[in-house]
Amino acid sequence: MLAGFDRLVGVAVSRLQSLDLHCCSTLPPPLSSPSFPNFCLSSPSRILYQTERYHHSTFGYEIPLKGDGDYVLVLKFSEVYFNAPDQKVFDVSMNGDLTVIPALDIFGRVGRGVAHDEYVPFTIAGNTLIVGGQETTLRGSKLRVDFVKGYRDNPKVNAIFVIKGRLDDVPKLQPLPREEDLDSDIEEPRPNTNSLNQNANNQNNKQQSTAKRRPSGPRTPDPYASDDTSSMLPVFVAIGAAVPILFCLCKL
Repeated sequence: MLAGFDRLVGVAVSRLQSLDLHCCSTLPPPLSSPSFPNFCLSSPSRILYQTERYHHSTFGYEIPLKGDGDYVLVLKFSEVYFNAPDQKVFDVSMNGDLTVIPALDIFGRVGRGVAHDEYVPFTIAGNTLIVGGQETTLRGSKLRVDFVKGYRDNPKVNAIFVIKGRLDDVPKLQPLPREEDLDSDIEEPRPNTNSLNQNANNQNNKQQSTAKRRPSGPRTPDPYASDDTSSMLPVFVAIGAAVPILFCLCKL
């Protein structure tokens, strides 16, 4: 999971007891939803995606920071309710006035029941928060992260943490496999070598037995060898045509 992250400065997740040993502080969420313990997600730390926090209005967390420097906010999501895009769409803001993830549609990004992470690098310089070239005054030594309710259902989050460092220091989810990659992974069944050899041996044995077989007794004559019926057919036709003519001549 998150073991070994000595620069992890704040965590708020759905299963806090699983991360207490690896973080400096945990923050209680405002509202919980039913868990989905058997939902299979494309992440080795899928326990983080099996429960969620949502609210019928905007909600957020305050995460303590450790002095000036570079940080990365990591948000973990998985859509486990809707089966179509544009059903749950909301914004994520920092410090109450900077929208860092507008119109987040989890299903629209990755589909249903798939782990999805959002990464927001930011910098703290004194009491100034710098995100994507935008600056705002930080209130105290805590970072405020809000999930802003829009017109499409309720905002939610499965897990959230902040690490002091750069984006390259954060482990990323594996990319989703493409359809052609899935097709290439399905190997065609290979023929059994033993079966092929056995069939070849059987065929050779049949050919050899046919070649060695000799008929017994005298050769049977061909009944059509001396048939001259086809050569006599024109004669029969001529005789049949001459008989009526001769009959008519005799009457004359």
